Amino acid sequence: MASLLYVSLSKPMIVFAEMDLYPFPSVDDLKVKSPTEKKQKDPFVLVLAKKFAVEEHVLSQAVDKGFGRTELIRLILIAQKSGKNLDDVLKERENGARLAKIAQNHNQDNAKIRKEALALLKELEEEEKKVAADLNRSSATVAGVSVSTMGASGSQIQKPPESGKN
Repeated sequence: MASLLYVSLSKPMIVFAEMDLYPFPSVDDLKVKSPTEKKQKDPFVLVLAKKFAVEEHVLSQAVDKGFGRTELIRLILIAQKSGKNLDDVLKERENGARLAKIAQNHNQDNAKIRKEALALLKELEEEEKKVAADLNRSSATVAGVSVSTMGASGSQIQKPPESGKN
């Protein structure tokens, strides 16, 4: 933003005008998370991986790429029922193949797969609620110590000893 500055020429004076010359975000805003910082696990991905015995990181990557819940379930069902590798089925979808075409390519009935996926989605979402509650509870405690009883330094706050006076 430019500002109007009136300078008197009769008296010598040094004037510094501060201008916003650096429109880019600050360096702190651009910091990349360190590899030690773990991304919070998606409860739905955990439930889905457990239900279908699929590696969690494969499903997490698919979610990061934009795959939806029902879409993932349908792709897993197609892969398992056809005996194909899930990675190959996911690659077909990434390359733009429609779900109906993928099912057809693997000799599966798309309508049955879709109906089964929708039924499974409801079941998995109920299980997700339970897992999410467990994750929230476990993140609220650190090594068995409640976060609410921890001091700023990370050490546990000691309660003062109660006096014997009644």
